[in-house]
Amino acid sequence: MPGRRPGRHADLLVPAVLREQHPRWFAALLLIADRVFDLRFGPVHVALHDELVAHLPVHDGA
Repeated sequence: MPGRRPGRHADLLVPAVLREQHPRWFAALLLIADRVFDLRFGPVHVALHDELVAHLPVHDGA
């Protein structure tokens, strides 16, 4: 990201099941996060498409 020094920030993709199982942990994480995206919303999928493709496993339907 422009303006972000390497190694200073981390982007985390937190699965819904983890958020549901550990709501207090996730609430604490939200308090210190600089930004938060929810993958349930279409615009986020569009904005993060390349990153998601690079990091999520590929499912070929088999």
